[in-house]
Amino acid sequence: PSDTYDPTSETELLLQRGLYHLNLFRNLGRQGDFERAANALQSAIDQQPDRADGPVGMALLHNARIVTGAPAADVVPECEKWVQRAMAIQPRSSKAWAILGELETIRRPEQVRRPLEYGLKAAAFGPRDGFAHTRLAGCFMMHSYELSLVAANEGARLDPLVLDAPIYAAISLNALNRSDEALSTIRNVLEIEPDTVFGRLIEALIL
Repeated sequence: PSDTYDPTSETELLLQRGLYHLNLFRNLGRQGDFERAANALQSAIDQQPDRADGPVGMALLHNARIVTGAPAADVVPECEKWVQRAMAIQPRSSKAWAILGELETIRRPEQVRRPLEYGLKAAAFGPRDGFAHTRLAGCFMMHSYELSLVAANEGARLDPLVLDAPIYAAISLNALNRSDEALSTIRNVLEIEPDTVFGRLIEALIL
């Protein structure tokens, strides 16, 4: 009956569908997954515009275009638009702060302090957010590979679906002259998702 209709449940389904295709796009770079994710997330936003999850998902989706080779000049403005929209709704969004830190790194790679500040805020606001800890690992790489490895391992523990976490761990292990462990780590990633472009690139660099 119409009087018992709950739009929240449909929004949840749209968000989960969007995040599912987002993960596929981030790992495989297929345009079809980008479009399916964008359509589902936009529908969720249309249904509940006062909820931060949809804009955060859109920011994550556009952020993932960097890994697939899209020019930063195309990605950053679109990504930042969605990040700011998410933070206007939820200023303590861990994922929004994590993405903001990455955008700072892309725009000003020589400035390492502000991205780290944003990465630490992301992890503080999202102690159980694997993505936030993974982005913190990326920030730490400019300061300490040991700390980056700790953050990457925590990201992998919190969310095994965030494959960037073990990839970052492999990068740090290799930089710490632990190449055998680095190769083993990256090959574990490739067993999960053999076609991930980022993983294949790091395997080649380690070899």
